[in-house]
Amino acid sequence: MRLAASLILLASPVAAMAASAPGTATINHGTPLPERVIVGNNFWSCAEGACRGPGDDRRVAVERACRDLAKRIGAVDAITVGSTVLDQTQLAACNKDARGKS
Repeated sequence: MRLAASLILLASPVAAMAASAPGTATINHGTPLPERVIVGNNFWSCAEGACRGPGDDRRVAVERACRDLAKRIGAVDAITVGSTVLDQTQLAACNKDARGKS
């Protein structure tokens, strides 16, 4: 019984950790992008209208990453992390408080 309880406690943090997946965000607002930007706890590299970096592919985490990008560099046109893609409604919510928005 104690062994089973110990194994459950040890396995819980591992199960709770999200897998890191490649992410890409398209940003086409016409202003230069920074070379690097912090998204969540990760550095993403930006060039030629897109930013790329690792991220958590759960929908709520992708929405959070989108908001981070929008607040730091401006409206996000599209974002995908792993197999998670935000739709137009989710992107509109993400860009609500985008940098440079009047």
